[in-house]
Amino acid sequence: MKQVTPKQLLCFTAGTALNALGISLVTKAYLGTSPISSLPFVLSLGLTPTFGELTFAFNMLFLVGQILLQRRNFPMIQLLQIPVTVVFSILIDLFMHLFRHIKPEHYLLSLILLFCGCCVMALGITLSIRAHFLMTPADAFVRALADYRSRPFGSVKVRFDTLLMILAVICSFHLFGRFRGVREGTLFSSFLVGNIINFYQRHLPEFELS
Repeated sequence: MKQVTPKQLLCFTAGTALNALGISLVTKAYLGTSPISSLPFVLSLGLTPTFGELTFAFNMLFLVGQILLQRRNFPMIQLLQIPVTVVFSILIDLFMHLFRHIKPEHYLLSLILLFCGCCVMALGITLSIRAHFLMTPADAFVRALADYRSRPFGSVKVRFDTLLMILAVICSFHLFGRFRGVREGTLFSSFLVGNIINFYQRHLPEFELS
């Protein structure tokens, strides 16, 4: 097993925290949440488990998906995604609690907060990728799927996020009979985050992590 450097660990930790922060900012824009979080968020509005707890449950499903895609090529170190997801889910609930009083008074402010959240989330994912260590299971599943299909990560993420958004809409109507937790911000995020990741990948300078 290749030894992980302190810089790699720092890069990955920062990426995970920024990812959770970005998800929370997008959600607090009150225009829906990020597509990758839309399904657990909608379910949290109608069920007992918290947003973070349901995020953990779905991420475990994504971990299983990685194993099925990669099979013998699945690195055992990636099982560390389990404790990472515990921390990631706790951070989501923590940021949601810290930002509980944030409610933009004007639609323009909601759009600005949404865009900022997408940028933060995309930066977190980009840092996680560049750490060459671990990723959150959802993003690692997207990466495994992108490798399997030989497609750019950002492009596959757009399609994956769109699918999750559709499933969230179905659950919203099943639970509440209307749109709840899924709005235009969810749709915007489904296209913004993947494309911002592609932008970061092209324009952010590489840095030494050894």
